[in-house]
Amino acid sequence: MKRLIGILGASYCGSTVFGYTLGALPECTFMGETYWITQTDLNCTSCTIKKQPCSIITEDLRTQLKNNEGNYFKILADKCETDNIISTDKSVALYKDKIKNIDTVWIILFKSPWAQVTSHINHTSTKYSTEQYLNVLNNHYTNCVSFAGNALFIDFDFFSTNREQCLEYICNRLNLKYTADAIRYWNFTHHSVSGNTGAYTNVKDKINAANNVQDINEKIDWYKAVYRKTSVNDSRWKFQLSSEDWIKIGKHQYFAMYHDMLSKFSNNFMEWAGNNAT
Repeated sequence: MKRLIGILGASYCGSTVFGYTLGALPECTFMGETYWITQTDLNCTSCTIKKQPCSIITEDLRTQLKNNEGNYFKILADKCETDNIISTDKSVALYKDKIKNIDTVWIILFKSPWAQVTSHINHTSTKYSTEQYLNVLNNHYTNCVSFAGNALFIDFDFFSTNREQCLEYICNRLNLKYTADAIRYWNFTHHSVSGNTGAYTNVKDKINAANNVQDINEKIDWYKAVYRKTSVNDSRWKFQLSSEDWIKIGKHQYFAMYHDMLSKFSNNFMEWAGNNAT
């Protein structure tokens, strides 16, 4: 049976880069934030860049999904002719009524609460106070953990700086075929729909710019820009958060939840790494 690999997490938790990377693995297809397919008329990221219609996300597909919502992910997997359909819908509410006739496995993706709060401040127009947003995070992840059961926990901070090793671990846990080429996800076509296209389009632009210059120093600068976009831990919080916010985060109940998720990831990863040490 075909399988949904559903990614659960907060907005701006790193799910776009993470999803693109998994989608570049063999027998996997990344569809982005799939609820956008029926709620908007957006084209997929790759086909938008090529300025061509998408062969996957068509009006016929949108109609099928709207008329048979319970089989939403089964329809997507069949359309893509893939064994594993990958979604970054992230919210339990966006998954729970759409998973008939398809196997499911859940990944709970998270990053440090300091980085998460900073991402919220920088990206969203919904301006909660730090305390309010931490309450939202705590409720959201509590719901995700309750819904997902035996989920695979992944620390995006670790993934972003140890990409190949962490991807190999994920492939082992999910019985996927590992290939290091997936790290360079921008070399693959992704029929994904998302509100966040920069993780793909901006990287493609930087790669094209690097390939089009002759001066080696300028080329290196462009490749450094790609590295910063895809492989560097987000440390903006060190400069943007006030000392008051640092303390609030450390004392909030969400910090205990974060620590629990981090422990689950770390313990499982270290066990796997120990068993695979050469």
